[in-house]
Amino acid sequence: MLIEAKIAIPCGFSEYEAIRPRQPLEGGDRWHMGHVFNVWNDDPAEAEIFDLSGPWSGSDYGGCDITESNQRSLFRDHQDTFVNLYGGHSSYGLAILPNFDNDDLADELLALARGAVTFYDSDDHSKLIDERAEQAWDSYLRMDLQSKVGEFTGAAVCLDNTEQLFWKLLGEHEIYPEAEGHRDVTFPRIDEPEFLADMARAVIADGGLDGWKLCDLTHEGYEIVGRWMAEDYAIPADHPALF
Repeated sequence: MLIEAKIAIPCGFSEYEAIRPRQPLEGGDRWHMGHVFNVWNDDPAEAEIFDLSGPWSGSDYGGCDITESNQRSLFRDHQDTFVNLYGGHSSYGLAILPNFDNDDLADELLALARGAVTFYDSDDHSKLIDERAEQAWDSYLRMDLQSKVGEFTGAAVCLDNTEQLFWKLLGEHEIYPEAEGHRDVTFPRIDEPEFLADMARAVIADGGLDGWKLCDLTHEGYEIVGRWMAEDYAIPADHPALF
């Protein structure tokens, strides 16, 4: 079924012992896709392994959030069946062995490959986007947002330890992370004034304001910082008041 649909590609291993499996591969094993080669004339009878072509393969240069989720969730649920392929540039894929005999799984793979179904597991896809969002915060988003809030208010703010404030505000503004490109994620509207103002208020209330650097406040910054000082009415002795 999968062979006729050109989803299961007959492949074999190199003749060089150094890059051949030391023992027969089994479901659940990992194998470098660079050590898998198409067999002569695509003859299934000569195949030692079948590389699966479909929306569960990708890398840093191809694929997307959907293919990554499909690959990892398919392997999660069928580790006794699939060989987990990996390679350079974070490549990933799936393969099956010649003894594959699972008509129900074959039907699921066909549905995915033909586009009748997009997600193998939509919950895992949502989880993947959340994981990417958390990675973005740790790698670049916190500093980018700190810069944006600083430019918006003219105040020196620090967003260290404010990750939970950020997620809370995303929910209040009904902003949800979206996949972008092969590995990235984007957050719509977080650079709009309404969100930046609320982020600034939350960060300042949480103690993330450097009170010694208030000389270049923008109009919005004067309003936000001044209101915080007036409402809190607990200006530290070493912080200059605005009025």
